[in-house]
Amino acid sequence: MRRSPPCSRRARGNGTPPCARDAAIARLRPRQEARETWDARALKARLEATTFEDVLRRAGRYCASLVITADPDEARKLDHHQKAAQWRGRLADTLATMQLYAEAKNAARARGGNCGPELANLRAYCANQPSPLLSDKKVALNEGQLASTSPRGRAERTFRVPRQIAECGTAVMVEHIRIGDGSPPAPRLHFLDDTDDSGLIVIGFLGDHRYNASTN
Repeated sequence: MRRSPPCSRRARGNGTPPCARDAAIARLRPRQEARETWDARALKARLEATTFEDVLRRAGRYCASLVITADPDEARKLDHHQKAAQWRGRLADTLATMQLYAEAKNAARARGGNCGPELANLRAYCANQPSPLLSDKKVALNEGQLASTSPRGRAERTFRVPRQIAECGTAVMVEHIRIGDGSPPAPRLHFLDDTDDSGLIVIGFLGDHRYNASTN
């Protein structure tokens, strides 16, 4: 379950005319090169690069439903790790999957249909794909109690979002992807799934595992 951000979220009916809000949200979407509809693996191939920063930059170019506010300095710290190539592959898997999930959800809404349980969230989407790039077991929709409720835990998971999505410009992001497993740095990608409102996903952080009960 997604935690409420530390300020009010903009929503339809809050005084902002829908057409004005839609125009503001549209401006958040990166300009996207003309392309045919890609499947997940074709999109992943477009995102692959030799640095984490470049993978994120390519996502900004090719993934119109992703808004990337993550600090590139945090991502750069991962580039010299011995598992960096493996992690960059999983990052490309993740971003391609997120884009196609958001596209599928937005398309279902545009057709006026019910999105259904398979589009309830990113984890459900991954679990319902016949050959997913991203395993649903790598998708966490929440955190442990200490990480999600303690002042330090929440502070380390508060990241920038566009003001069209949260008025204060930040949100607590407990949803995350396990980019790396095992011993530190065990990198994580934290995100805000705003597909129910703006149709966008905000990538707020990519870097070392954030503080929790097992860190000091």
